[in-house]
Amino acid sequence: MEQEYQDGRIEVLLVSNKKKLEWDETNISLPSRQVDPTVVHEDNAACIAQLKDGYIKGNKTNHILPKFFFTHDLQNRGDIIVQKVCSSDNQADLFTKALPTTTFKKLVHDTGMRRLNELRNELEEEIKKEGSFVIDHFDFFETELKHNACVSYGTIVAKTTRSIEDSMISNHFGQRVLDNLFENYGRLIDEELVNEDIRPAFS
Repeated sequence: MEQEYQDGRIEVLLVSNKKKLEWDETNISLPSRQVDPTVVHEDNAACIAQLKDGYIKGNKTNHILPKFFFTHDLQNRGDIIVQKVCSSDNQADLFTKALPTTTFKKLVHDTGMRRLNELRNELEEEIKKEGSFVIDHFDFFETELKHNACVSYGTIVAKTTRSIEDSMISNHFGQRVLDNLFENYGRLIDEELVNEDIRPAFS
């Protein structure tokens, strides 16, 4: 039942997004051009098979409205292509799952996100190419990670983050859980700073 419900949720999300895309394509005037099919990545093989066949197998799917099953027609029309993606390459997992550190770093890199101090040469080239101004001097300044001997940088970040999120989640989880959560969060930041020798920088 749970799997069928999850498959149904995926179907609903796919359809909702595709409807928005269809509206955009219909109502926004663009120069005439060949529109490529929208590629939808899915890491659930059973879901891909059910979308292809046009139905969700099972006798407990009354909560899924029939109108959400036209993804099959969209595939037949060539509007979308549903492709299998390995779970380890599914970038959407960044926002939906708690991931191992190595997987998280890989997916962040795959999305194209980079630290600013890793892109110095690229930044200089783009500024020169754009041509709005001439670079006389270009440097990075490290932030101060040790504000005093008693409080670590990770603790400061954790406390700052908690000050924003506490009111939204404290009633649900309780203060004791949040104490442990943000204590571990600060510790992980400090460990990462040591292991990776990270120096947050601003240009």
